[in-house]
Amino acid sequence: MHADQIDDFAARAKGCEARGDCQQINQEMRDLSLKQQEEMIAVCASNPAACKEKYGDIPANGLLVRQAIDRVLGADVPSQMKNDMSSLLAQQIEAEGIVSSTEFAHQLISRYGIDKQQAEILAGAALGAVTGGMGSSKGNKPSSSNAVKENKGANSSTGQQVNAGNSGVKTPQNQTGKTAERVIPENFTAEVSKHNTQVGLLNKKKTSISGAHKQDTFLESVEILGAKVTNKITDKKYPGLIEYSYQLPSVDRTGKPIGYKKTQSKTTYDPRLLSDDKVLNMSTQAAKQSKDYFISNPDKREYSTKVDGYWFRVTKDAKSGEISNAFITMPSRNIP
Repeated sequence: MHADQIDDFAARAKGCEARGDCQQINQEMRDLSLKQQEEMIAVCASNPAACKEKYGDIPANGLLVRQAIDRVLGADVPSQMKNDMSSLLAQQIEAEGIVSSTEFAHQLISRYGIDKQQAEILAGAALGAVTGGMGSSKGNKPSSSNAVKENKGANSSTGQQVNAGNSGVKTPQNQTGKTAERVIPENFTAEVSKHNTQVGLLNKKKTSISGAHKQDTFLESVEILGAKVTNKITDKKYPGLIEYSYQLPSVDRTGKPIGYKKTQSKTTYDPRLLSDDKVLNMSTQAAKQSKDYFISNPDKREYSTKVDGYWFRVTKDAKSGEISNAFITMPSRNIP
């Protein structure tokens, strides 16, 4: 999505609880982002020249999109809209790859389940904006209302499923057919982004804060959960990393605070020194570097690897056999 579209939806979402239209606004945003992504894939897979003409400015405008996403995360909007930002960031990264590589666009045609006939329809609709068929010029965007109306029923017609836990990121229906070679799931990037920026969530045992590796979201989680920070460590060898020691509150059966739980630690990154995009790209690279290890050692569930001078802990899901996460860590002091 374009930065101004994200800003527009965020503006509409303010006060939606009182009006009762939060769900409608969120769904319109998801439908529009999905429609635009499918059109871009269809154009770039079939017409590289038109792809460059219509979408060539996407990589250059990536920073504007990321800034718009950050504004939403800091705005007074429903939590569901904030959660959807991880999917929009993943789509932006995907879009930058599509514009840069025709082959990548062809791969996504298959991944999104877009058949030849539908690709022609999508490409024709998108290119109409360039040729004047829709009365628009390069860079102009359809209104959110028109785009959503045109996209109604698109999920069922394309034979795709929307993963509810992934805020609208699409995955193929045959995703359950795992192979040893495909250790990294297709929604990995979106899930890692969501993990790094989620706020106020606990792990299954309720003994530690889950995710929140971005410093701002961790500190917000500490405040929301009533935890206390007991120590803070930095290391000049790993600029931008801060390791916090913290304790969650302990309560009795009535919910009355009776002290604090065992001290836990969390490695966070300062987005002023390590951007969300940089950390996300390094996490993806860490997962790729760990792929062969997990294939060769199917019983192992964790692996540590170094990317661009930073250490990442990569984990594998025991049931699916797929890599489930790759998060940045502050290593033990005896690790170079």
